[in-house]
Amino acid sequence: MSESHEKSQNLTIEQLNAIDLLVQGLSDREVAENVGVARETVTRWRNENPYFEAELNRKRKEIWGAAEDKLRGLVSDAVDVLETELKNGNLKAAIEVLKAVGMYGNISQPDGATDPEVIILSQAKKWAKNELEKEPPSGDLLDDVLGKDAKFARLVQERLSELKGESALT
Repeated sequence: MSESHEKSQNLTIEQLNAIDLLVQGLSDREVAENVGVARETVTRWRNENPYFEAELNRKRKEIWGAAEDKLRGLVSDAVDVLETELKNGNLKAAIEVLKAVGMYGNISQPDGATDPEVIILSQAKKWAKNELEKEPPSGDLLDDVLGKDAKFARLVQERLSELKGESALT
């Protein structure tokens, strides 16, 4: 069984259906109505469930890749149109295709993590950083610099345990 398949096993049918609807562009409200849950539930899945977030990101990348391949297949035609339209003075359609494939302008592909463990670690680090920023300086520069690394590591470890426990329940 693939790692991706094992991770998607942590999701319910409702969650997998919600992901399919989200990648089609439906809003949380529309997804919730279609899946039969509250809008808040869909929002919580997207924002608090690393397995859901990872699968959603994986699906988005999969769709992006297919669309990107299709657009790349149009490049030759776009160049032909560009050549013809240059002679006729109308460049808009060809330039739009070239923009879409990154040959004119810049479009970035989705970059969200697809591994729930990476998302959990990122969330834990962000939380630990925020917690450390709440603390006033101790007055001892060496302690503030060196001590914060150890405290940061302890806070990350603590939050990782909490997040992994929450993910199993969500």
